Amino acid sequence: MKEKGMIIYEDGKVQSFGTYFYPDEPMRMFATSHEVDFISEIVPSALFRTLGYTYNFNLDLYHNIPFLCFDGLVIALNKQKSTISPTECLIYVPECLTEEQKTSIEENQTLSNIEIQDVREYHSYDYNDYTKHASLKDYIASKKPQSKI
Repeated sequence: MKEKGMIIYEDGKVQSFGTYFYPDEPMRMFATSHEVDFISEIVPSALFRTLGYTYNFNLDLYHNIPFLCFDGLVIALNKQKSTISPTECLIYVPECLTEEQKTSIEENQTLSNIEIQDVREYHSYDYNDYTKHASLKDYIASKKPQSKI
């Protein structure tokens, strides 16, 4: 994943932000944070504003994430440790995934090629109140209706 992150709106549209510099790259010292790029690229974007999402500037990005997930966003943050390690993402998901988001996740080449994932589904606005899923496939499977036998 070349981006710092991406968000998937409820209608399935994907918007990426930032350029990720790995911790072992010399250019890393010039890199901005996930939060700086999110605030400068996503928050002022027409799509984010038009759809009515808000960002609380009194909180950092990570503490805004539960609120944004409850508003319906899927948020993926690149956390790859080196140029030779597998891609590692923190992916934050809403409790109610839309069909458009599900399709977008399943068809997104970047997300489907991620080898290591930490997927968190928030249950409240508390940053520590979440269910952890092993992968996006596990998360999506948990959203399918259980058959009654």
